Amino acid sequence: MKGRRRTGQRGFTLLELLIASALGLVVIMVATELLVGARQAERLERAHTRLLDSARFATALIGRALRESGYPGCHPAFRRNVTADGLQPASPPVDGIGGVSASSAGDRLVIRRLRSLGRAGILSISADGERLRLDREHGLQRGQVLVATGTGTADCILFRQAGHTADVLHRGPGPDGLNRRPPGGYRPLADEIELLVPERTVFYVDDAVGQPGVRSLYRRQDSRGGRREELVVGVERLQLRLGLDHGGDGRVDRYVPAAERPAEGDVVAVRVDLLVASHRRPGVLDAPMRLESGKTATDRRLYEPVTLTIALRNQRP
Repeated sequence: MKGRRRTGQRGFTLLELLIASALGLVVIMVATELLVGARQAERLERAHTRLLDSARFATALIGRALRESGYPGCHPAFRRNVTADGLQPASPPVDGIGGVSASSAGDRLVIRRLRSLGRAGILSISADGERLRLDREHGLQRGQVLVATGTGTADCILFRQAGHTADVLHRGPGPDGLNRRPPGGYRPLADEIELLVPERTVFYVDDAVGQPGVRSLYRRQDSRGGRREELVVGVERLQLRLGLDHGGDGRVDRYVPAAERPAEGDVVAVRVDLLVASHRRPGVLDAPMRLESGKTATDRRLYEPVTLTIALRNQRP
């Protein structure tokens, strides 16, 4: 019994161990490559999603402002302009000027309209019709342009505030001749009026805050004291083109760069071209992508060109 040899039991040979190790290494390498690829795809997907969100937000902000451009406060046929200089505060509704700084990219989009300050009741009107006492303070400075429009009538008037009293609208010439007296006298306004003042909004692209090599879409508004607001990070360029109607049929015959400064009456539409990029540098791609212009990007970020076209509607009869 002591000399009986065990049969059917033996270890792996060296060759088998080498083959098993090689197969295991291949499996690990494949799994690692798949994991790295999956994570890269996830990063690309997240970056692309953020890029599209940025593009949608930027076009929504600009589109809303463009749809309100040129708003005169009331129907132009009923508005009386008694300012001494005949000022048209919502004109031109859209304008494009060069960059605001050496680092800005593309055009500066300037949008003008009239913005409501809310409603006020008229308590009394002076005998000459020039001064309207309100049931609240209006918050206007002397010399400021405004439109007062009746909420129950079509009548409205554009003038400069000629007085200092906080709850009185003064639409007369005042001591400095800010306004002119209408030849037929002042028409009475309704018991309740809406007050509107000029608003200018400027969109432009400049260096992002705290992110070297990245640009952002900025906005400045008169109603916010002209303070710079960073709206969307990753907007690299803004270019403005104006749609011209040469035939008078309301259709765009051609688009020209805003720098050409065409006649205001010919402009019936606006086209804004944005180049939006993923936020972080150097980027998520393995190599710089080829842009729509045919050029190659300077970094490995994702880029997406976006075009927004808006018809100007508020100065049409």
